[in-house]
Amino acid sequence: MVTVLLLFCVLDFHIQIINAACSVPLGLSTGEIKDWQITASSIDEQRKEQCQTHYIRLYSNSNNRAWCPRIDQPHQWIQIDLGTPTKLHGFMTQGRPGSREWITSLLISHSLDYYQWNYITDSDGDQNIFTANHDAVSIRYQYFRIPFNARFIRFHIVSWHLHPSLRLELVGCQECNKPLVFAPYTRFSASSSVPTRFRATCQPRDAFLLSNKGWCARYKQITENWLQIDIGHPTRITALVTKGRGDRGEQWVTKYILAFSNDSRLWVYYNDARRTVPKIFNGNYDKSLERIHYLNQPFTARFVRFFPKEWNNRLSMRAGLLGCPHMSSCCLGYFRVQPETPCVENLVHRKSISLNDLTQTLVYSSQQTILSYLIDGYDSPSRCTTIDSTRCKNGEPHVIIDLNRNYYIHGVIIQQLDTCNKKVLLLVFQKKKTSFSFILVSHLSQDDYLSRLQLDRIIVYVTLDMYLDSNKYNKAQCSLVTRKNYGILSQRIHLQCQTPIMGRFIHIQLLGIRTITNRTQTRFSLPFKAHFCEIYAYN
Repeated sequence: MVTVLLLFCVLDFHIQIINAACSVPLGLSTGEIKDWQITASSIDEQRKEQCQTHYIRLYSNSNNRAWCPRIDQPHQWIQIDLGTPTKLHGFMTQGRPGSREWITSLLISHSLDYYQWNYITDSDGDQNIFTANHDAVSIRYQYFRIPFNARFIRFHIVSWHLHPSLRLELVGCQECNKPLVFAPYTRFSASSSVPTRFRATCQPRDAFLLSNKGWCARYKQITENWLQIDIGHPTRITALVTKGRGDRGEQWVTKYILAFSNDSRLWVYYNDARRTVPKIFNGNYDKSLERIHYLNQPFTARFVRFFPKEWNNRLSMRAGLLGCPHMSSCCLGYFRVQPETPCVENLVHRKSISLNDLTQTLVYSSQQTILSYLIDGYDSPSRCTTIDSTRCKNGEPHVIIDLNRNYYIHGVIIQQLDTCNKKVLLLVFQKKKTSFSFILVSHLSQDDYLSRLQLDRIIVYVTLDMYLDSNKYNKAQCSLVTRKNYGILSQRIHLQCQTPIMGRFIHIQLLGIRTITNRTQTRFSLPFKAHFCEIYAYN
C-alpha cells in the first residue's frame, strides 16, 4: 500500500511539473508576438515617440515608453492577437517608467473568433474589475480566477493616475504555435527547380526558413508551380510562414494559394468558412521579413503545398508552418525511431512481404502466427511471428519486403519478442522459491528459447531488384548485428545504414551458427528460431 501511494504521489508531482512548465510568458516582452499582432482603440498622437502600441512590451529598453491612449476616458482598450487559441493563466502590468503615469484598474475581455467577446467575471458573475498598479515602476502579476482559452484578448482601461499608460505581458500555455518544419524530419519537394549543374542554390531543400538561400522555380516553367512540405506525420497546422530568397536578387512571392493532404494523392485547397474558392494569401513585401498568416480554419495534414500566383522578379521563396507538435502516440503506419523523437513514416507498413521468395501464408505454431504481423503496425500489444530455419530454403531464412517504389533507406528496426527483459529476470529471481519459471514468463518453450541462442547474425540489404545478387553484397548491405555481447537477442534491434541506400526491396537475412560435423567434416548451420514482432524502416 505504501508503494502504491508513493507511486501515485510521484506521478502527481510529475504532472504538476509538466503543467507548470507550460505556463510561461507568451512573447510580448521577447518579441515573439509581433507588432502587427498588437492593436488599440487609439494612441496619443502628440506623444508618438513614447506612446505607440508596440511600446506596451514589458521590460522594454526605453524607460519612458508605454502604450498611452489618445484621450483620458474609460474603456480605451489595447488588443493582443495571439494567433492561435491559447490557455491564459495570468498577466503582468506596469506603468510608464520615468513618469507618474499608470493604470489603477481595468477590465478584460476575450474571444476565439474576434466576433463573439466575453468579459472575465468574478464569482458572482459580474464583470471582474482588476486592480492594476500603484506606481509607474513596479510590476504586478495576477492570476485569472479560472484559466480560459482565447486567441484575442483586450484590456479595457477603467481608472488611472494622471494619464493612462500601460506595459503588459501575458502568461499562459500556447501549444499550437510551435515551428513544425525543421531538419532532419521535414522534407521539401517542388514542381521544378534549376538544372542539376546549378545545384549550389535554388533547390527545394533551400526552402527552409533558416536557410540563407531559397527555392526557385525554373525560368521556363511559370505556371502550376508548387513547393511541398512533408512534415512526416499528420499534424495540426495553425499558421503559414513565408520569406523571400536570401542569397541574391530581390525575389519573393506576393500571392499564393494553399492545398493540403495526408497521402499526397488526394488534395484539398484551403478556403475560409462559407467560401467555395481557394483563399488567396498575400505574401511578402521584401526578401528578409517573415510573413505569418494565422489560419481561421486550422487543419490536420502531413503534406502542404504552396502554389505561388504572383511574385517579384522571380519565383523564389522560403516557407514554414506553425502548429501543434504531435506528442501522443503515432498514427498507424508511423513510429518513433527513438522514444523522444517525432513520428516518422514506417516505409514497410502493409507492404508486400515474403520469406525465401514464397508469398503464401506461413503458419508456424498453434497460434497461427503469420508473416504479415511483422508489418501490420500493431506493436502494443505486439503480435509476433516465429521464423523457423528448418522450414526455409537452405536453412537460411530470407525476408523480402517490397516497398512498391524506390526510397533512400536510412535504417531498419526489428522489434523482437522480449525474453531478456531485466524486469522479467528480476521477477523470476524474486519468485525462485515458488512454482514460477522462466519458461512461463517468457511464453516460450525451453527448446524455442535455446534455439534463439543458435542465431548467429542478422543482415539487412537494400536493392533495386527483388533478387539479391551475391556479387553486390557489399554495396547493398545496410547493416548487421551479431551474437557478440548478445546484441542479436535485444528486444529492439536498430540497424542504421552506414550511408543511405536507394532501393525498392529490403532483404533481412538470418544466419545460424556455422559448425563442422566430426564424421564428414562438412560445414552446416545449426537450426534456430527467431521471434520477430514488428519491422520498421525509415528514410
